[in-house]
Amino acid sequence: LTAGEANEADARMLQNCDIRNRCEFIAGDWASIEHELRRQGREHSFDLVLTSETIYDTDSYKSLHDLFACVLARPQAEINSLNQQVPAVLVAAKSIYFGLTGSVLTFKQYVDARGVFDVDSVWQSGGSMPREILRLTWK
Repeated sequence: LTAGEANEADARMLQNCDIRNRCEFIAGDWASIEHELRRQGREHSFDLVLTSETIYDTDSYKSLHDLFACVLARPQAEINSLNQQVPAVLVAAKSIYFGLTGSVLTFKQYVDARGVFDVDSVWQSGGSMPREILRLTWK
């Protein structure tokens, strides 16, 4: 999606929702997004980040990881309620991208090596094209 298409989808999908002021669709180059959000003073302003099909190339891991570290809200010092949500990134991906450099395993290894987030698999599909959802939370 282009930024304009993402904004248009955002407007159409959320026009009648009470969550419109709490959700945002963002598309573009991860380093540019990080730069722009920092320029706007919006670091650590997202409680939940959802992304899909973004870990197929190991060359993009650094900029993607840096964006997550920039935008994900810090957890509150004390969790007072079972209903209180911990800020998280959810990454939906194919377990293996044939012919490409990335995979769930290589991304998990990268995240572990950086030491910023805990990463765990919270869902796995079966079948001939296995998929997973990873959850990243602050260490």
